[in-house]
Amino acid sequence: MKLLPKTVARTVAVIALALGTVGVTGSPALAQTEDPRATVFPGNATTCEDAGLEGEILTPGVDFTYTGGGPDDQFVTIESVSEGTEVTGIVVKGGPNYNVYVPGTLGLPADPPWEDLRSPLNEGGNIPTISHWFVCGTPGDGNGNGNGDGDKCCPGLLGIFQLENINQNSGYINETHGWKH
Repeated sequence: MKLLPKTVARTVAVIALALGTVGVTGSPALAQTEDPRATVFPGNATTCEDAGLEGEILTPGVDFTYTGGGPDDQFVTIESVSEGTEVTGIVVKGGPNYNVYVPGTLGLPADPPWEDLRSPLNEGGNIPTISHWFVCGTPGDGNGNGNGDGDKCCPGLLGIFQLENINQNSGYINETHGWKH
């Protein structure tokens, strides 16, 4: 049986697409990989201690600024840290696991911005939306010294973003404390 060149080309294209080795542009398909700047941990973390980080949960808008990280987002970026504030790590949870980012390690810069922080891949190999995230460290005292507790805007704020109720693990911010993003 003699195959025509057009038939051979179609057959090869169909097989390649079926195997997922060629994308629409003809380049190899890229599989999602874990973020090399983070360490993946199984389960859930809702405190700095749970995540093995020193310090306390820092307050957004006081201790640091950020973009993203909302209930429909896959990424969060820590844009800046207030003078005197020391960040020991950032926890980003989604799917069955959570990522811990430690500034100055694994290729994450020592100073912000820390861009496109995300949850670990889910069982399907995709980046899930963020269920919650928080930043750990020592807040500044407002004078450029990292040894005080600063002027907090929201007394009692847990600092766990996107949790209406920790036990229900849904919502946007711990509503019990009356602070919303």
